[in-house]
Amino acid sequence: MSLQTNTTTTGATCQAPIPVDLNDGKPMGYWVKDDQGRIYHAYDKSELPLVDRAPSGRVRPWRVHHRDGLLLSDVYFAMAETGAEGAAKWADKALRLEQCASWAEFRRLPDGSLRLHDTSFCRVRLCPMCQWRRSLKLGAQVRQVVERANAQHITETGAAWRWLMVTLTVRNVEGPDLGGEIDRLHKALNNMAKCKQWRAAVVGWLRATEVTHNAKADTYHPHMHLLLCVPTSYFKSKKYITQKGWQSMWAHYVGTDYDPVVDVRTIKPAGGGRLSDLPQGEQAAAMGKACAEVSKYAAKPADYIIPQDLTASMQAVQVLDAMLNNRRMTSWGGNLKTIAKGLALDDPETGDLVHVEDEPSADPVAEELAHYVAYSWAMGARDYLPTYERDGATEDAERAERKADKAAVRAERRAQSAVDQQEGLDIIDVYMQAAGWDDKERNRARYALQTLPRSVIERQLREYRDAITLPDGWEEDETT
Repeated sequence: MSLQTNTTTTGATCQAPIPVDLNDGKPMGYWVKDDQGRIYHAYDKSELPLVDRAPSGRVRPWRVHHRDGLLLSDVYFAMAETGAEGAAKWADKALRLEQCASWAEFRRLPDGSLRLHDTSFCRVRLCPMCQWRRSLKLGAQVRQVVERANAQHITETGAAWRWLMVTLTVRNVEGPDLGGEIDRLHKALNNMAKCKQWRAAVVGWLRATEVTHNAKADTYHPHMHLLLCVPTSYFKSKKYITQKGWQSMWAHYVGTDYDPVVDVRTIKPAGGGRLSDLPQGEQAAAMGKACAEVSKYAAKPADYIIPQDLTASMQAVQVLDAMLNNRRMTSWGGNLKTIAKGLALDDPETGDLVHVEDEPSADPVAEELAHYVAYSWAMGARDYLPTYERDGATEDAERAERKADKAAVRAERRAQSAVDQQEGLDIIDVYMQAAGWDDKERNRARYALQTLPRSVIERQLREYRDAITLPDGWEEDETT
């Protein structure tokens, strides 16, 4: 595969055949555009890298995130090689990062697009790939909750809720203080949500905590993005809180001796107007930017993966790995928490990372008739290349046949084992008769032995043979 830099190729469509070679009548190759807009040329479809497009047409950044994951793996390996405390844990995370989404199987939809069907994620907190999947999952859940909240309120009052985007910040802190500062912010928000002014104005909320890193000063900036659900009359009532009011309230509860930066924005459609004026089914989509804001990564990979400076990367990763560990970076509150619970949403931090976006319920028939294509990370190409294709029905039939064969083998083995067990019990019974055991003793012993596996019965038989002296007239052949 070779990268084409000729500007004449930029207009080519993805995976479109290039002109036919008149000499042999075969296509000369294919063009493909990657997630960064670069044009690739391949002579065979098996050489074409993965191009997974979202419904919006945007190419999903599989390549970028896996590449960054490999860089992060190198950082963890370097940390492990120092032999410091926690080295074994870092080495384990490095190995997991190497294998994170190293392969992926997609179901090809009728329109030609791809939908992730199966892969393996490492679930390391700082993994760029896993953070991206968590972000997609949370964004989809936010849209579901917003749609349900507006639908319920329209049914009850005839109007949708109004929505605010609020960002609460504090000054940067040193690395060792980061964990305590995050806990302090979360506690301050919980206390603020109990005050009279908040309860009068805010119906529900979503909190997402983010940490950025100032590499020059080596300080960390924890802050929270809030999506707030407020009454329809919020902006025209006494419940309205000004930007200065939000700032004063936050400064009081977080306990700063300075005025922290607080950003408050009304969520409006991109084209202007009021969100509540849009059709119900379009309101959540119009909130895409706000949904993306509260669905951000806990920490951006660019803040701790510094390719030019391994030492700085190690320092940042060590801090973030320790300080974000076992800390919940997202939470629901108010009526949004109730709605999220009613929707039985999967936990975005610990739940399924394969099915993360708005997807219809699984259709067994469609799954059976679907066509699947798999890609694996190729170190040489530094991209995902195709490895195999399969039909769901064919695979299911083969799997069912293999399952039936295994079941038949197991049944045959169980039957033979039962015969062997019975034969072993009969032999033991002969020895017990020769030893003069009465019927009651023999039946009790036989019952105790019949539930045991064949190997135990054979061992027991050997013990009987060694312990029992046959009476005169009994021959070994008579017992076998």
